[in-house]
Amino acid sequence: MNKMPKKLIVILIVLVIIIFLYFSYNPDKIDNVSRPSLDRDAPIVTDTLSVIINQVTINVLAEDISGISEIEIRVKRGRGISFKDTEVVESCKNIDSCSHIKIYPPGTYTYYIKAKDNSPSKNEFISEAKFFGAIQPS
Repeated sequence: MNKMPKKLIVILIVLVIIIFLYFSYNPDKIDNVSRPSLDRDAPIVTDTLSVIINQVTINVLAEDISGISEIEIRVKRGRGISFKDTEVVESCKNIDSCSHIKIYPPGTYTYYIKAKDNSPSKNEFISEAKFFGAIQPS
């Protein structure tokens, strides 16, 4: 029986290993945790407002690939108030939804939503000014 030379066997084994490694490598399978975060986008935020006479309900849902670290609902009496002049009436941490329910005295109010993601850059969403009115119950 003919014996294969040892050099040829070693070369064949090395080739098989190289071929195996070549076909098993897939950069998409690399775990995202091992790579630096590439999230540069602010959270996507939706809110709903319900006013029944003077009972106000604000519901917020935030979504982000990195998760949500905080949602704030901010309110101030009056119109045209800047974001910085508003008071945090609800703060929800490490959850993607937040709700605020309160009976408000009659008047006009401004509210804002702020949300931050869990990425290293702490991307932030701040809504435009939104308004609601509460009336005196009869």
